[in-house]
Amino acid sequence: MRPSSQTSRRAASTLAFAALSLAACPDTSGVFDDFVERSEPFRKGPSAGECGGAVDLSGTYLQGVEVAIDRTKPLRFRVDVDIDLTTNTIDFAMQALAAPPNNGDIPAGTPVGEIYTATSPITPADGKFVLAFPSIVVPTAANPILPAPVTATLTFSGCTSTATFSCGTIAGSITDPVTLALDGSSWALTPLADGVDPMSITLVASCPE
Repeated sequence: MRPSSQTSRRAASTLAFAALSLAACPDTSGVFDDFVERSEPFRKGPSAGECGGAVDLSGTYLQGVEVAIDRTKPLRFRVDVDIDLTTNTIDFAMQALAAPPNNGDIPAGTPVGEIYTATSPITPADGKFVLAFPSIVVPTAANPILPAPVTATLTFSGCTSTATFSCGTIAGSITDPVTLALDGSSWALTPLADGVDPMSITLVASCPE
């Protein structure tokens, strides 16, 4: 017996719904990685900052982070920088800041989650450094891209451009809830004075072109 047209339409609708459901689920087969690879020619990579030598830029900053897969939704972090030009080292302490649209009842700009630290030598001749964070968690409230927490490995490369500015590139990957390369992402620092609302500052998340 041939199925009725109504039955056929019902089956087609079921298949379409199943396809959409699969598309909405976390991708474990590399679709996101494939997207990053295919979209790479259309994404301009960040440039390096001016690197003229080691400079003491110790202080508190608002850090903007542009993720390569969606540069229109940068992440925000509060960062304390401590530089010792005697030992040529830089210490970085960063904590995510709540930001729309997934911060819920938490006021935007509120520090959320853990404080993550890293230390790196500074090359005296050009001020370059590489800060490695083996694993950090960006809470849902600080994630403007997805309404979910994200675990990632991050390596910030940059230099002490001036006494009040630093920027550079990011290597690494998201490890949970999906596996997704983050190479080609960028970051930058803007001074953050005591008592100033970090959401009131123009966010910079990449080196000047």
